[in-house]
Amino acid sequence: MKKANRTGANARERILEAAGEIFAECGYQKATVRDICGKAAVNLAAINYHFGDKENLYRETLRNAVFLSYQKYPPDGGATGADRPEDRLRAYIRSFLFRILDPGRSAWFGKIISREIIEPTPVLDSLIKEVFYPNFLRLVSIIEDIVGRDKDPETVRFCAASILGQCLYFGNSKTRFFFLNKKRFAPEKIEGITDHITRFSINALAAINKT
Repeated sequence: MKKANRTGANARERILEAAGEIFAECGYQKATVRDICGKAAVNLAAINYHFGDKENLYRETLRNAVFLSYQKYPPDGGATGADRPEDRLRAYIRSFLFRILDPGRSAWFGKIISREIIEPTPVLDSLIKEVFYPNFLRLVSIIEDIVGRDKDPETVRFCAASILGQCLYFGNSKTRFFFLNKKRFAPEKIEGITDHITRFSINALAAINKT
């Protein structure tokens, strides 16, 4: 009974978890189904049964990563339309940072998405359309509430991209920037980064608002 349970309903979840870690570490091309099966403690037939092939497994792994991350850290960060736009901006930045820097179970989310941006597959296009672009527009709307909705739309989008760029910098810093030398950020450190980016961005938006 115990053995049957390991290869039963929870096998799919174990495969997705193992695939997320290995795809994040190796990338789609270098990751092997054999390694994923070994980590998930399933046989090769389980991949075919649950996902069909490696490409579909990768697609479902990315979707699962996005689902888990956004479920844990919703884009609104718990803020509502009744909150000040500056507070909504902080909540947005905090949520984004925790999605890419979370040291917990889904820590590979930021890494696998970063790899996908660097080495894009067709899966990225659907994620941009369904998830990332609507989330970007949420940030644009918050910025418009701060600087005014009469501001040049391109300027507002540049501001949104600049804010996201600050967040992504710390995501890349975990492995690429020697002077930070961080493999993971503790939650209190992420809160500090949130405060810094929020303060920096609000001051920049205030300056833009005067132009």
